[in-house]
Amino acid sequence: MKVPTPRMAKQPFYVHGLLCESIREEKQGTKTYVGVMDGDLEVNEVPGRLTTLAAAVWLSWPIASKPPDHIGLVVVLPDGAELVTGVVSMPPMPDAPEGATRHSVEVHLSYVNVPIATAGRLRLYAEVDGLRYVAAGLRVKLSAPAAAA
Repeated sequence: MKVPTPRMAKQPFYVHGLLCESIREEKQGTKTYVGVMDGDLEVNEVPGRLTTLAAAVWLSWPIASKPPDHIGLVVVLPDGAELVTGVVSMPPMPDAPEGATRHSVEVHLSYVNVPIATAGRLRLYAEVDGLRYVAAGLRVKLSAPAAAA
């Protein structure tokens, strides 16, 4: 099945993301990203399920630019199905500290029992004011069969 290419944008936004098993917010105010997924994600069989899938996206823009009004996250599975989060309305941005050149925000999502119908590309997008920006991606592939003993 051919999946239509979503609208992409080149704007003053910098977008970076990661996919992992879970995100923990620690008592000290730090975050721990557990089971970071990078490059290939090997699965034993398809169709199958990911027990958990979490994502973090960082979005930044020049202080002189208009901040976004809304941010959402979208995961596009290898079969083209979309997992969409609710859209977050941006609060007013505080005044930037002396010497700062960019504002930034971090947005998280978390899913349980994510269906993986086929091998292929899994992509994470930040949807900013209706336009999509690529944040991260993985290649879902079948694991090689274990060698007979």
